Amino acid sequence: MQGTSLLSVAVVVICSGTQTGGQVVLELAVASGNTEPSAGNNVTLSCRGRGDLLQWRHGHHNITPSEDRYHVEIIKEKPKAIKSNLTIMHVTLRDSGHYHCQITKTNKDKVAEDDIALHVQGNYAIRSKQESGLHLSDLLIDNVTLKDNGTYKCVASNSEGPGDRPGEPILIVQGSCGECWWWVVE
Repeated sequence: MQGTSLLSVAVVVICSGTQTGGQVVLELAVASGNTEPSAGNNVTLSCRGRGDLLQWRHGHHNITPSEDRYHVEIIKEKPKAIKSNLTIMHVTLRDSGHYHCQITKTNKDKVAEDDIALHVQGNYAIRSKQESGLHLSDLLIDNVTLKDNGTYKCVASNSEGPGDRPGEPILIVQGSCGECWWWVVE
């Protein structure tokens, strides 16, 4: 049995719109129209506010226009107003997390910031194979994260019906390096 892997992005907007000394984030939104794109599609975030400089971050990583997966467009609007569109090319699970829009003014120490959270969720591919008369299956989880911790259930079935001894492998992901172990409870 071969499963397909679909990916969707659910968007949660967290509005904190702080104003500090003239700089302010006025709007932060998903501009691409579709808040749940399939894997491989692009997502565009839009940020508009008052200030001179606008910087995008993903978590603690500064996004620069020179990165292959991101396209950053900066548009100067009326005086002291700025707008930017961030397009994330070909979304995958690694695109989960908080995207920050930071606006600053020249010669000012204060920063206005707002963020938007992308929660990427995917269905997992199941691949089966025949070996020594047994029918075996593998559950493949690409880009495993701590959120994938848990108990998974595997039930064998054939033309006679389901098996009487389901396997319950437990996935434990250690740290952020993606190292994981499986335990099978019988």
